[in-house]
Amino acid sequence: MTQVGFQAHVGEGVVSSTDDDISFAGSYVFPASDTESAKVELAVWDDVSTEIDVTLHEGETFEIAGQTWRLDKIHSEGQRHWYADLTRIA
Repeated sequence: MTQVGFQAHVGEGVVSSTDDDISFAGSYVFPASDTESAKVELAVWDDVSTEIDVTLHEGETFEIAGQTWRLDKIHSEGQRHWYADLTRIA
């Protein structure tokens, strides 16, 4: 089972999975603008066919399958080369 503190790295079009069958795929990065910080769009699903699409800024959280995850950092070199760091916090 994925423990609190586990980190996942998610990039565009890349599927990352945890030990308990939660998967993440990076869809899109929205670069920072004059009025808003950068954000990413992710697809997240579990082995029970629950799927959600989330759009997150750094520090925001989402829940799936009884777990809470936080987007820690967006690493971006433009819209084609990016990845995001996620941490399970509960």
